[in-house]
Amino acid sequence: MLDLILAVAMEMDAVRAVYLQGSRANPQAPRDEWQDYDIVYLVNELCTLIADHRWIDRFGERLILQMPEAMELLPPANDGTFPFLMLFTDGNRIDLTLIPLAVWEQRAPDSLSVQLLDKDGRRPALPEPSEADYFPALPTPNHYRDCCNEFRWTLTYVVKGLGRNEIIYAKAIQERVVRPMLEQMIVWEILRIHGERVNPGKHGKYFRQLLPAAHWEALLNTYTDSRKGAVWSAILTMSNLFEELAVGVADHFGFPYDSREAENIKSYLYRHWNSSSY
Repeated sequence: MLDLILAVAMEMDAVRAVYLQGSRANPQAPRDEWQDYDIVYLVNELCTLIADHRWIDRFGERLILQMPEAMELLPPANDGTFPFLMLFTDGNRIDLTLIPLAVWEQRAPDSLSVQLLDKDGRRPALPEPSEADYFPALPTPNHYRDCCNEFRWTLTYVVKGLGRNEIIYAKAIQERVVRPMLEQMIVWEILRIHGERVNPGKHGKYFRQLLPAAHWEALLNTYTDSRKGAVWSAILTMSNLFEELAVGVADHFGFPYDSREAENIKSYLYRHWNSSSY
């Protein structure tokens, strides 16, 4: 597939350089058949390549194509680039982004970038690919405080939904509002354990490898079905796991831990859990 990607680029005068990005450019990433080809074509003409994009048929028979910058329901990035996201019948996937030369020159290349082609010999050499752009920021005292407060506050909305038997509402708050705060605390816990130069992966991809086994199992137990009792079990586990991690993160980074607020919400949860029927 990589040979075909380069061959198509060589045939098109508008394409002046090619870069490989993503997991295939990452020497630390595991190799498997699910890896995408994250490709950048640097181009000197964008509009014509978008208006008539039959040239992408050269990559093979597709199962599906998405062009995020041409969509309306999901707002486009409008950053001057144009991606073609393609899944092929042979299982290969290419995330191909067209980037005008002028746009590329105004931004720092992603740290996971490997130059595959430079027709003009003008592109500066890149450093060895690394995960540097993907190391999470260390917590600040205010960010830590806000994460704790948001987690505890929004848990009460899940309880309200369960109390009203509004399961879809309760699950929506649990997954879309509460869980991101738990995941943020997990990231800080990973930084506490492994140091600053660690990549937890997009959407917690590497949590399993980076967390102690007990914390990983507890996290898995927060993913349940829609039965009312299962949701209660999940949010109680989320609360216990969050507070355990929050204490360790606060101690490591020297932040105050609001034990009174934590205990207030814990008592609130268990009081309503004990009085619930399901």
